[in-house]
Amino acid sequence: MQARDCSFYLGGLSCGGYRGYFQEFADEFSVPVLIEGGFSSGAGKILEAVRQQLAQSGQCVETIYCSAHAGKLDALGCKGLCFVNATSPHAPKAVLPTAVEQVLSLYDAYDQNILVSKREELSAWTESGDRAFRRAARYLTAAAALIRENEQAVLTCTDLSKAEQLGHALAKRYLKQSGANGRVHVRLLSAVTSGGICFLPDAISSVETLVVLEDEYGAAADRILHILQQYAAEHGLDIIACPCPVRPKHLEHLIFPQLSTAFVTANRYHSEYSGNPRRIHCTRFSEKSGLRARRARLRFNRKMAEELMEQVFGALTEAGEAQKAVDAVYSAAEIPEKMEKVCIRAKELASSGAGL
Repeated sequence: MQARDCSFYLGGLSCGGYRGYFQEFADEFSVPVLIEGGFSSGAGKILEAVRQQLAQSGQCVETIYCSAHAGKLDALGCKGLCFVNATSPHAPKAVLPTAVEQVLSLYDAYDQNILVSKREELSAWTESGDRAFRRAARYLTAAAALIRENEQAVLTCTDLSKAEQLGHALAKRYLKQSGANGRVHVRLLSAVTSGGICFLPDAISSVETLVVLEDEYGAAADRILHILQQYAAEHGLDIIACPCPVRPKHLEHLIFPQLSTAFVTANRYHSEYSGNPRRIHCTRFSEKSGLRARRARLRFNRKMAEELMEQVFGALTEAGEAQKAVDAVYSAAEIPEKMEKVCIRAKELASSGAGL
């Protein structure tokens, strides 16, 4: 799918709880390799070893980062091969194990006696982390409701017909090339993390054409992006569709790899884009007096949403600390020779699947 190295997220906390796209990702590749067992500690080691091998061979690698642990990997993609951390909550399924999906099991790579002796500790940390994550989900759902209320308020004074006209004009101008069998690839450029909403810019930093839709409330940008996506699908273009991590039904960005073109939304969470992009201010579609009449309510909702988001980040930090404690126990229980055996097998699959 990618012509150069790029990185994305594939899941994270949303207004409906955890939302992941790992099954869709695995389905894109002819050889999915699913790493089961061992939480993020063991799977992360396997993925990092594979990434280093692919990078040393000069392969273009699509890197999927974990939204819960900064810097850790959740998946990799290269040509027709992908490696995915298949532990909960990602959990892509092996429909035809060995025939299609290759399964790497880490269950036997841990000392059972150590884990059994730590069972109560593991249970307590897991329960604590789950409680913190559920609390974060409740705060985020409340914040998303306020964000949605602001969007609806702006929509009442927005001329969507003009936004749609612009969407069709942009499609005809920038999406001229037609493909044969275009596909839609769902990826996330941003995710809700314990450190805030983190944005991964490298997938769009190297595109030749970048169009930025300045839209604080997303009312017009979402409609424009859906028109662009529909037009591209009808013309057989590959599409990387990036929904909002908070509200998955809301489209935030589109990337067209064949055209080296991207359309992105700018708001308070991601506004800095490199280069010299074309900027379209979506307030042009709104009736100014209507916005002024709603200004106080919009500001209040935005302030309350920001306060709730701070609670989200704090709860996710607590959940992350609990997960680190679980990972530490599993790391201490690793059987090095068995873990190394799985790692060697992963590298063999990488070498054969990526044609090294």
